[in-house]
Amino acid sequence: MLEEKHGPLVARIVPGLKRYVQHHPVKLPGGGEPPINGIAKLTYDNLKDRRMSADWLRGEGGKELLDDAKNFVSQEIRVR
Repeated sequence: MLEEKHGPLVARIVPGLKRYVQHHPVKLPGGGEPPINGIAKLTYDNLKDRRMSADWLRGEGGKELLDDAKNFVSQEIRVR
């Protein structure tokens, strides 16, 4: 599950990350399945750390994280 593997992986390897929170939708009565399985909020101390993290993610360092994300992240619905 997302929270059992991906969350700890993010917290352990993403440089400059101050805080990582996963938000999981709940199924409302009569509402059917939520259109998403979660939203992640990443917090940094400053823009410099955020940019460093983004550069890292696009490089070789982010490969493990992106490979894991392919298991559950829709490639059609993605905010960058």
